[in-house]
Amino acid sequence: MVSAPPLTQPPSPVEFAAPGADADDDDDDFEATVVVSRRRGVRRVLVLDDGRSFALSATSVVIGRNPTGEPGEQRLAIADSTRTLSKTHARLIVQADEWRLTDLHSTNGVVVVADDGAETLLDPGESVIGAGRFVLGEVGMHVEVGTDS
Repeated sequence: MVSAPPLTQPPSPVEFAAPGADADDDDDDFEATVVVSRRRGVRRVLVLDDGRSFALSATSVVIGRNPTGEPGEQRLAIADSTRTLSKTHARLIVQADEWRLTDLHSTNGVVVVADDGAETLLDPGESVIGAGRFVLGEVGMHVEVGTDS
């Protein structure tokens, strides 16, 4: 005959406490509430000329075929059949309705397109503030700004 293991009582709350903590300290955990930001805010999307779109989840975004960036930056990898987009091509910093675009010493450059169609090629490492269309290599794009509902 096989005997069942003896029934045990569930551990008391004190047994779950961190080493050196008293049972009275457990109440502090219930009193502290972490506030989560649920503001309705601005939603930004990078839209390519071919219709593909990418949500921008950070203020600073590094764009390329296989970009590397700083901690906290969004790394946005874009498939490019023309292969004119560098692995790490440009940094886009988006604020309000404007962006700051920096050429990260890309092979095929960054072109900013003005409202009248005039194109300006940035020097390697140069930054510019704008609000319209830009071209990385041969990949055209712009930032759309909307609001979350």
